[in-house]
Amino acid sequence: MPEKVGFSRLKLVRTGDMPPPPILPSVYVELGVSSPFSFLRGASDAIELVGKALALGCDAIGIADRNTLAGVVRMHSACDAVGLRPLIGCRLDLKDAPSLLAYPVNRDGYGRLSQLLSLGKMRAEKGECELSLEDVAAQTRIPQRHLEAIEAAHWEKLPAPTYTVGFAKNYAAAVGLDRAEIGEQLREEMGGQRFTTVSTAEVFEPADPARTMPKWLVLGAIAGVILLVVLMSWLNRRSLEQSYDVASNASVAAAPAAPQAPAAPQPANAQGPVILTATGPAWIQVTDQGAKLFEGELVAGQTYTVPSTAVAPMLKAGKPESLRINVGTAVAPQVGPSGKLAKNVSLKPADLMRGPSAPVAAAPAPAPQATLPSRRPAAPAASAPPPAPQPAPPPAGNTAG
Repeated sequence: MPEKVGFSRLKLVRTGDMPPPPILPSVYVELGVSSPFSFLRGASDAIELVGKALALGCDAIGIADRNTLAGVVRMHSACDAVGLRPLIGCRLDLKDAPSLLAYPVNRDGYGRLSQLLSLGKMRAEKGECELSLEDVAAQTRIPQRHLEAIEAAHWEKLPAPTYTVGFAKNYAAAVGLDRAEIGEQLREEMGGQRFTTVSTAEVFEPADPARTMPKWLVLGAIAGVILLVVLMSWLNRRSLEQSYDVASNASVAAAPAAPQAPAAPQPANAQGPVILTATGPAWIQVTDQGAKLFEGELVAGQTYTVPSTAVAPMLKAGKPESLRINVGTAVAPQVGPSGKLAKNVSLKPADLMRGPSAPVAAAPAPAPQATLPSRRPAAPAASAPPPAPQPAPPPAGNTAG
């Protein structure tokens, strides 16, 4: 019976009226069970699920909440109280493929599953998880087209049977299934053939020592390659130092002309390479006209430079507050509010320096300033009375007399 522990938590405690746990493995075990941590999907708590499984004679129960491992702690505690075997897993809801039930069988599999879930949650809004078949392919190191062919049972689109079985085993290991069992099932679906490989070892006769290259020639060739690599590295470093000196001299020569420029340059006109620097763990995605240039998580201190050939680079950042953007030597404003996903952020220097909240139509503002000079000349016109003291003609009348 459940007993209350703490403020609002219940703990399952075995009582005398409960049936004993099965000794032999049961014929049927329920997999894909959802707990209340699968919002709008699961309603029964772990205590209720374990009690029902025990009443049905099951020796184990598998939990698989939607894109999360949050319910495994309560399920493990409830199973441990009554002697059932918990099967820890997760339901991966992919945006471009059917859902997968992933049950890790070892510590490495659990780590890969946790890493996959962390990747999906960092690239989406809070409480959501965005995963695709491409992410599963990256974890299994299997091409995406082969995974799609395995899911659709299109065996004619796969390579040789030996490679196909190997791909399926790696796929099974990534989602926590038995590699050997999946391999046998795949062989049966492909026609029941076992595809035994016949090892035909070729016998190579030893070469004639008189026809091999002398040892001194081999060592000399290796030394020559090493010297060539060292020479090329030195020349490359020297050319970089010369180019840096030329650039520094040019900047020093242009320095005296700086006082002639306006005293307050506009930060929106800053030019130079756009560099993204992570001040903390930050997931970013950089695209150019639909083509993906970079996607991944930057650790603290890691940088990414936007290619100068990009026409219209766009940024999608999971944590804008953990990202610093430099345009040349200038620091751009934060691309979005803290704690929210920033989308469709232009990586052009002018757009970055303007900031996300700056109005685009701020350029017409100098128009009122242009009218000020026209008003100042009007002020002397108001002082026209000074010419009035021209009653100087009286002296002229004296001369006429």
